[in-house]
Amino acid sequence: MKGILKVRRKLPVLFAVPTTAGTGSEVTIAAVVTDAKTHIKYLINDTALIPRYAY
Repeated sequence: MKGILKVRRKLPVLFAVPTTAGTGSEVTIAAVVTDAKTHIKYLINDTALIPRYAY
């Protein structure tokens, strides 16, 4: 899924909880994922990452 608009399957309903006050980063289309084996970080940008609910 790394890259732009690469999410190919429907995701479950996403609930987002802010972890940094005031940034709004929990409701963006971007995510950074680290591969546990290689320790390489990958960027994922897709509208599928927009949460349905954010608290």
